[in-house]
Amino acid sequence: MCIVVEYTNFNSLRFPKLKEWNSCNAGLALKVIGNDDLETIIFDNEIEFYGDHTVHMAEIRGNRRLSRKTIASLARCALSGKVEDLSLLNCDAYYGDIYFNKDVNGEIPTSGSLVDGCLVVKDTLLTDIEFIRSFNFNPSHKCKNDVDRFVVIVVLMGTYFILFSFTAICLKAYISMK
Repeated sequence: MCIVVEYTNFNSLRFPKLKEWNSCNAGLALKVIGNDDLETIIFDNEIEFYGDHTVHMAEIRGNRRLSRKTIASLARCALSGKVEDLSLLNCDAYYGDIYFNKDVNGEIPTSGSLVDGCLVVKDTLLTDIEFIRSFNFNPSHKCKNDVDRFVVIVVLMGTYFILFSFTAICLKAYISMK
């Protein structure tokens, strides 16, 4: 079953009787785009999505009043610009750009995700962005990943400092053994 709801004035979508939802041959099973008044999408609690790639079964974008909780119920999370808490990066898939700046708190995510968006790192105090390698960026819109040169320099300097410290420790150990 394919359902497309685009640019309407609906404030709620309800699918109370739907228990199983299969992906359709024409593309996404559910596409909800540009509905400025939409506040909720309600499914039965027991709904099961079937298909080869369940995170690609729904595209929900540009619905300004729709809550993050509703979007996350489809295993996709909206990113509202800046990431201030790394522990929020724990969904299977995201739409929106991942944007780091200033100070970022929280634990580094242990696994990556699919991201329909770009990576932007500017003026940040974050010194280790290695965890980003596990994310799969595949934006549906045209964008350019942007990593500030300062971040690259800080990461490289940190690596060089670690190598220098290790060399100094080894040299001290070698001298003390003689």
